Amino acid sequence: MNQSPMTVDAAGTVTMRHGSSYAVGEGTAWTADHVGGLFTCAGLSCTVLAVQGPTRLALSRPWAGDGIEGAQYAIEYRSDSPPHVVAIKDTMAALAAHIKVTP
Repeated sequence: MNQSPMTVDAAGTVTMRHGSSYAVGEGTAWTADHVGGLFTCAGLSCTVLAVQGPTRLALSRPWAGDGIEGAQYAIEYRSDSPPHVVAIKDTMAALAAHIKVTP
């Protein structure tokens, strides 16, 4: 089975707070396509759990690094998912709204 190529999104910058499970973007346009992608910033990586808007991500774990503002980042993800993967991502995003993460 052929896998689709990975897409890397690094548009805009992010603000990260130590101990928070959220990334706040500026100049970003995050979508449900990013769910499940690998978020990397300041040498640390984690999974995108949910996209809560074009400028807000919920991450799979609290940010272990120092608080930073205006930082470069990258999200590596597959952008041409089959319909069943899109349905799973939509369901995950809906469920994530009900999961308590560390602010």
